[in-house]
Amino acid sequence: MAVLLLCGALALFHFWPWSSLGCLMCLPILPLVWLACRCIPGTALRTGMVLLCTTLVAIAAVAVALWRTSFSTRIQNAGGFAKLRLECRSLFDDPRMLDTGYWPREEALPPITAVLHPQFVRMHREDRVSFMDIQTSGGFLHAGLLVAVDPVPANYLPHQPHFRVREIADGVFEYRE
Repeated sequence: MAVLLLCGALALFHFWPWSSLGCLMCLPILPLVWLACRCIPGTALRTGMVLLCTTLVAIAAVAVALWRTSFSTRIQNAGGFAKLRLECRSLFDDPRMLDTGYWPREEALPPITAVLHPQFVRMHREDRVSFMDIQTSGGFLHAGLLVAVDPVPANYLPHQPHFRVREIADGVFEYRE
């Protein structure tokens, strides 16, 4: 029983919306839940625990899927990509960024940037193009946006080793592991 509760708590705490693929990451927990339930004596109790655990995993997977809307949808609903680029330009020029290159965590972010719930916002320069790196998830599955604050050459893709990068709007690039 303790193993079962530990597995459930681990799945809900560790893989909740902070992970971009949280619902898929819960799948390795299922064999552990099955093994824990096999150790419970009594068929009725075991069946009840299996149903309870399956329901909890399903609820967690659905919640993660609903929480995880695309960057494009969230940005469009908050005001659009042009406004996001203006916000990032103002962040880039803000004197508070000059000391460390990171936006201070205790400072409020502009509205569209805040909608993305970033882990951090930092300056990023590459090939004479300046970006604001808005990382929304980290750990084992990094994801975020690179928002150009300078004009971007045609057909330009930022170089991010170990990440898939795609342009989702003019001067706005999504990256994922």
